[in-house]
Amino acid sequence: MGAGKKNEKPTVAVKLQSQPTSVSAVTDEQTADITEEKEILGPYTCTGQFHNDFYQLCRRLQLPRIPVVEARHQTLPPEAESKGRDATAASYDKSVSDTTEEQADTPKTFITRGYFEYFKPRVQVVTNVLDKQETVTEIYIRGWKVSIDMMEVLKQCCLVLNNLNTINLWNTGLSADVVELLAQLLPQCPSVRSIVLDGNPNKDQFWHKLIATDSPVHNLSLRFNGITDAGACKIGENLAECQLVSLDLTGNQVGDLGVKNIAKSLRVNRTLGVLCLASNQVRDVGVKHLAEVLAEFPLDHGEVVQRRRLLSHNRTTPLLNTSSHGLRPESRDGHHSVKSSTSVMAKKGDKLSKKKVINR
Repeated sequence: MGAGKKNEKPTVAVKLQSQPTSVSAVTDEQTADITEEKEILGPYTCTGQFHNDFYQLCRRLQLPRIPVVEARHQTLPPEAESKGRDATAASYDKSVSDTTEEQADTPKTFITRGYFEYFKPRVQVVTNVLDKQETVTEIYIRGWKVSIDMMEVLKQCCLVLNNLNTINLWNTGLSADVVELLAQLLPQCPSVRSIVLDGNPNKDQFWHKLIATDSPVHNLSLRFNGITDAGACKIGENLAECQLVSLDLTGNQVGDLGVKNIAKSLRVNRTLGVLCLASNQVRDVGVKHLAEVLAEFPLDHGEVVQRRRLLSHNRTTPLLNTSSHGLRPESRDGHHSVKSSTSVMAKKGDKLSKKKVINR
């Protein structure tokens, strides 16, 4: 027994001495790999292949975790959409009937994921053509924080996406710097039409920068962002000369003062067709201000000058087609009143041939 114990001690001593040596060797090897990778990775130029561009830019910023880029799930296969609803349903039913019994039990209307897999950060994209990264039209990020570095990566990727029309960042903890960076991106992406930033409370309330004069955004959703009267007043200041068609402020804290400033901008705005203020703090006073701009109202001299300047600008840089997007048609300006309904007259020779009234 005694001899056995003496023989075991040197063995333990050898293990204790060899452990730090192996750890040190691994650490040196990892450090060398990291240094070599930094030297290999140089400046990267985006090519329009969203998946590759996103991954390469994240590597160069040395982000601790690179989110997975995946196609946004669709119930029906996208390649069948161009054949019409009937052809799509028929081909989809046929593909389901040809599968095995095991595959037939798999749900087709939703995807199941493991608990930890579900909460992993991921970027979902929609493309015009399946498996073609350069045809990305929509980007969705949901439920994880988008930092300033991640927004910089998205900015560089979006600049080369000619078909991009929608950016949806739901519950992503957007800071003031990230919102400002997004606002700088929009004028450089003229194809972007819809921005959805729901569930991003921000005390700085820089949302008005998203609807600057040079912003191409037509549909903006800012639901449940904690927007107060101060934020609504800033939005109202930019609302007069922006290109917005719809604005959704549902579930915020906008009161009568904020609605008053928004209504003031609507006196000269001729593009906004939808304004949603559900679940806010608007009372009778605020409703009265909105009702005034929906009926006939007089324009003062300053408003007439501003309206004419906007119409002159719109003639040189046309906005959307009013017939397809429900915009308010341009009307003649005067010092007397602006009607809530627009009369469109067409003359044939000297006689009046048609009169059409479009009620709002």
